[in-house]
Amino acid sequence: MQELHNFDFREIKIKSKDIKNVMGFIPEDPIILLRKMGYRCEISADGYKINVPGNRIDVMGPADIVEDIAKSYGYDNIKETKLKTCGIGNPYAENENLDLIREIMTSINYQEIKTFVINSKSFYESFGYHGGVYVQNPKSLDFSVVRDRLLPGIMDFW
Repeated sequence: MQELHNFDFREIKIKSKDIKNVMGFIPEDPIILLRKMGYRCEISADGYKINVPGNRIDVMGPADIVEDIAKSYGYDNIKETKLKTCGIGNPYAENENLDLIREIMTSINYQEIKTFVINSKSFYESFGYHGGVYVQNPKSLDFSVVRDRLLPGIMDFW
C-alpha cells in the first residue's frame, strides 16, 4: 500500500484590494479560481483566508496567491490597460558610471564575475569553507547560507 504524506496547510490572508492592485480588477469568484489551483479558501471579514498546501513551497505571500488567481483566470482573458505613470524615468547616474567602468575593464581583458549572495551549505563545504551566515528556516536547502566571502564564488567560476 502506498503511503500518503500529510502536508500541513499554512494560512495566508489577502485582501480584495491586493487582487485589484495586481490584476486591475477583481474576478467574479476568486474562491473557485483558487480552488482550481489547489488552495482551500473562504471569505473573511476583510478579504480571503487561504490555506496553502504544504507542498506549495513556491507560495511565499499574497503576491504569489494573486499570481495563481491570474493563472487560473487565464492571462489571455485579462484585458490590456494603459499604465498610469506620473512621469518619465531617467537613468540612475551611479549605474551609468558603473556601466562605464565595467565597459572599460572588460575592454582591457578583465573578467566580470557576478556570484550568488545565497548558496547551499554543500557548495561552501566543497571548498572546505565552513563560514557564512546560515538562514534559520530556508525555503530550500539550495539557498541556506548567505556568503561572507567572495573567494568561494570566484573559485567556482574558474
